[in-house]
Amino acid sequence: METVLVTLDTNVLDPGTIERLSNEIDVPCEFAAISVSLRERGDVDFEIESYLRYQGDKFAGFFDANTYLMTTKALDYFDPANAYDGDLAAALARAKANFFVASFTTDWRFAPARSREIVFALLHHRRRVAYAEIDCDAGHDSFLLDDAHYHDVLRAYLENITV
Repeated sequence: METVLVTLDTNVLDPGTIERLSNEIDVPCEFAAISVSLRERGDVDFEIESYLRYQGDKFAGFFDANTYLMTTKALDYFDPANAYDGDLAAALARAKANFFVASFTTDWRFAPARSREIVFALLHHRRRVAYAEIDCDAGHDSFLLDDAHYHDVLRAYLENITV
């Protein structure tokens, strides 16, 4: 039996995303007992479950689950501005590299607004930064998909790197 752990921080989901990912649940009350009547879907109560199961099975085939858990935890707690009193521009001031920052319009995990904060902080210190905001409706998994626009933008950036 395979177990896949997927976490979704609902506190960062906008209402439109929650509505899109959820199904209606009818909750009839009879004789002061509450029973929940779900649509007939086998063992799937919400549409998002079949999507997560499919993505989880696909993901488990090529990526170690423990690595995923540790990476997720590291991303959850990482704050580059923490040691700089919350000042992201100060945190990035010593950076010498050129940067490519990409975001996807429907990514609830790493929202475009956060990516733009990084871009503005880098520009504040006159760092070279390329930014692409890709219109894609696949949410956080957009970067895993074969999106031609994303691949074209990334390819163009990589082809212009001089060594």
